[in-house]
Amino acid sequence: MRRFYVGTHLDFVLSICKTKTWKSTGGKASMGFFTSHDKKFVFKAVKKDEFDMFCQFAPSYFDYLNRCFFHNHACALAKIIGAYDVKITCASDPSLNTRTYILASENLNLGLKKEEEANIIRFDLKGSENNRLVTPPINPDDGLP
Repeated sequence: MRRFYVGTHLDFVLSICKTKTWKSTGGKASMGFFTSHDKKFVFKAVKKDEFDMFCQFAPSYFDYLNRCFFHNHACALAKIIGAYDVKITCASDPSLNTRTYILASENLNLGLKKEEEANIIRFDLKGSENNRLVTPPINPDDGLP
């Protein structure tokens, strides 16, 4: 599915070979956000339980996105294009070993102009009904709402 939304594997790798930390505003989570150097993709570090939950419903999620793509249906979901379990090990000092869970998605702010912000309503859907409306405007270079 990533090929349909992103392009070739090489295109994806060239895009993500360099990343930058991206300041997140408005959220309560302390997990990190990153963008690809060309700003096409956003990466979010998540907790293990969030990662596991995504992996459980991923087959249904990707099936839905495939149907939307192939039948040309409108889809308001952000496209998560990868879920990665990154382990870094240090043979000389195992206490330096780290493990991070990362979700990769399209950057919905890519190409947005400042004047278009007034016409956009963003929602942060996490199962809570309280305080989930994100307040615009944002500068696409400053970070996520």
